[in-house]
Amino acid sequence: MGGGKKEKETGRKSVTEKYDQSGRKSRIPAAYPVTMLVDLQVFVLPREKWVLSRRLYRHNIVEEGISFGFVRVLPQLTIHNLRRELAMQLGPDVIPRDFIFIRSVGNIFIQLKPKQEFELKVKNFLPPFTSDPEIYLLEVLPSDDPRMISPLPLLMREDTPPHICHDLCHHNRARKRDKILRDITETVQLRHDAELRRAELVQRANDLQSRVKEKREKINRRHEFWHKKYIEESALTRPMEASCNTLRAELNTVHRRLLAHLEGRDLPLRLRDGPSKKVKR
Repeated sequence: MGGGKKEKETGRKSVTEKYDQSGRKSRIPAAYPVTMLVDLQVFVLPREKWVLSRRLYRHNIVEEGISFGFVRVLPQLTIHNLRRELAMQLGPDVIPRDFIFIRSVGNIFIQLKPKQEFELKVKNFLPPFTSDPEIYLLEVLPSDDPRMISPLPLLMREDTPPHICHDLCHHNRARKRDKILRDITETVQLRHDAELRRAELVQRANDLQSRVKEKREKINRRHEFWHKKYIEESALTRPMEASCNTLRAELNTVHRRLLAHLEGRDLPLRLRDGPSKKVKR
């Protein structure tokens, strides 16, 4: 089928759809004003400078890139859908059959992951996100590292054999299932470790409570011992205090009489040979 245009009624407005030579439709309706489209330059980077072990390019690789021209697309178009626009606008004989997108991050250029092709949009490759409106491609050959092949975009190709799509879908489902099982296993292990940690903390708390209880009981026993001792000693010292008070009063009396005699007063001085007999022993 040759290239051409086809009018389709959408209910509210007419949308013009473009078709390439293979009969596939463009994802950009012609109803969009030209002012909404942006020009994006397309460069293909040399394969021989790709650092396979690290899967990246050095910072000066742009100078060796080959320009394939430019495409006019919407800024909101995803990078995954940009693949079809590249083939339609530049031609399948220009764009490699299989390729990956390369993005500049700092001083290096790294591969765009399949999931990122659905998340990033054309606007992420335009100023102010980048210095120039450019996007870089790297051709992928069947003999290349399998990690460079993007299975998700391959599933969206209309010329992909059904059995390959089925195998890739089955592989993706199996990979997701394995990831879920790993996550469940890790969660169970984390919970088991948390339970062991909790049991250890509970045991330590019980040990501390037992030690505190033993120390409190020991302190209480000492307090009771010394309180009983204090009561016993208080009972023994009461008679002694009474005797001391009597002797102190008698001593004061003798002392006053002695002072009066020395001052020449006519007070008889009577001294006893011993302590007062009133004192009870």
